[in-house]
Amino acid sequence: MNRRDLLTVAGLAALAAVFFAPVLFGGQVLIPFDNLFRFPPWSAFAAQFGVSAPHNELVLDLVLENYAWKQFVAESLRARELPLWNPYLFAGVPFLAAGQHSALYPFSILFYVLPVDRAYGYFVALQLALAAITMYAFTRVLRLGRFAATISAIVYAFSSFMVVSTTFPMVISAAAWLPAILACAELILRSKDSARRILYVLLGAIFLGIQFLAGHIEISLYVLMVTAFYVLWRGVQTFEVLETSKVWASVAMMTGIGITLAAVQLVPLYELVQGNFRSGSVTLQDVIGWAYPSRQILTFLMPDFFGNPTHHSYSDIFDFTLRAAPTGTIFWGIKNYVEAGSYVGILPLVLALMAIVTGFKSQVAGRKSQVALFATLALVSLVFVFGTPLYGILFYLVPGFNQLHTPFRWVFPYTLSMAVLAGFGAQLLASRREGEKGRGGERERGREGERERGRGVGRRAPRRARARLGVSRACARFRRRHCAIV
Repeated sequence: MNRRDLLTVAGLAALAAVFFAPVLFGGQVLIPFDNLFRFPPWSAFAAQFGVSAPHNELVLDLVLENYAWKQFVAESLRARELPLWNPYLFAGVPFLAAGQHSALYPFSILFYVLPVDRAYGYFVALQLALAAITMYAFTRVLRLGRFAATISAIVYAFSSFMVVSTTFPMVISAAAWLPAILACAELILRSKDSARRILYVLLGAIFLGIQFLAGHIEISLYVLMVTAFYVLWRGVQTFEVLETSKVWASVAMMTGIGITLAAVQLVPLYELVQGNFRSGSVTLQDVIGWAYPSRQILTFLMPDFFGNPTHHSYSDIFDFTLRAAPTGTIFWGIKNYVEAGSYVGILPLVLALMAIVTGFKSQVAGRKSQVALFATLALVSLVFVFGTPLYGILFYLVPGFNQLHTPFRWVFPYTLSMAVLAGFGAQLLASRREGEKGRGGERERGREGERERGRGVGRRAPRRARARLGVSRACARFRRRHCAIV
């Protein structure tokens, strides 16, 4: 990574800071405390504080769960106690083993040194900046130019999936590390030097371990599946059987070390889920019922087609006025706005489509395989996110999936794929522009050369003309003399 890359990384971090400027620099907080006025005892003071309805009822979990978790961890640590047990729910419940509090996640230190309500803004901005930086690094590893890699980074970090998931900090924290893990996997695949390969294995293991500590085991499962899919695809496409086995062994080692690093969280979690009542509590048809309905495809192009929970007014098309509306009445979608966060932008969709259509004609080494990989991953993600019968493969064959009630979260791998494909499309445009500049420069140099030759001929022409004239006169004198002798 050179100086220009470092400047780009700094720019991506600055973009995240600008996005959250009201929170970072304006004295505001991300915690939706106004939602508390819906419940006693705070509801008795709603009129006193001028709260008629919460700004966004959908993000209630952020204050009822995440804020309470972070506050409990911070208070426990200040009391020099490990938050192993939460005595404030029912007769008490295991706390540290659950993981979703992200207590062991390195960046959670912000909640322990700052006021929890203030720390949230810095934490979320940092995670989105991290997502942008890791995606930039990954696409640079895929040999995209800076411009194209920057496009991928922005699309990923500021996609609907990432932005609306800020209500669940553990989700964005885990998702932010996937591009970094894929970058290490790609470098392992390419490396011919054993020492360098070991370095990438260790680096990837650290990233994977940190990702587990973020505390959202479902996102971690997607991370493992996407990484396995990536390595299998690239390994089969690129290497001989013997070399492929070495690569897969290296990736398996990376995964094993990463899980070991996170064992302090994963082992208690495994013990806890053994008593999870969700195991076997639903059928495949129940889970498919929580997937996207077919009409949800509209929000991939128009995210607010079914409304927005933060909109409190609507335009009356009959008298052309803006009318106030109670919270919730202008949202008429089946999936709530957070679960339905699938929008990546119109331009990224166009760029991704360009990459898919033209990528198979690319002359760049390995680019056809890369485009096919992420196009396939995006398609598979859509197949699962819309709850087709193929979801049964996951439900019955993949351990743990029968406890997950969220097929809509396959929008996460879809978002990653579209961000990378958008980068490929941007690279295609940049390459064409550079090619046109190069051809234009060659034409200009050709015209300049012709002008130079023309000027040169103009200067030399009189000399050659005089030389030819002198030879003609000499021949004429020779003929006259010869004729005179005869």
